[in-house]
Amino acid sequence: MATRYIVTAVVDSYSKKQVAEGLSRSLYNLQKPESIKDPKDVTEFMFGIIEHPVNTDEFAVVVEETKEVKKHADADPNELLAYINHLTNEEETQLIGYINANDNFLVSAIINELGEDIKTQAEMDTDGWFPEESI
Repeated sequence: MATRYIVTAVVDSYSKKQVAEGLSRSLYNLQKPESIKDPKDVTEFMFGIIEHPVNTDEFAVVVEETKEVKKHADADPNELLAYINHLTNEEETQLIGYINANDNFLVSAIINELGEDIKTQAEMDTDGWFPEESI
């Protein structure tokens, strides 16, 4: 599996942590929208979220690009747009159109639209996200 990281930015009134949670939750909601969730469900995120060990106001969504999204008929992909502020109106329309047109798609098909700062494991290592622990 190819893992990439969406390092989040502040979007409108949402903090970086709220953006990370919102992106992951919105992706999960494509498969299991609120209208069909059981009150006993504990899962609310598609992907994990990490916090930078030093810069504690930095957050990233840990994305498995090979994850297949099986979109539910009741899903509303517009929910994603609340957590994305770098796309033009045309790009937003293309993203929503792509999601609406595909019942199943790989996250890799839309990852570049989900954030401006998409990093590899090596880039995250260089940026100090995973420091070596001393024993």
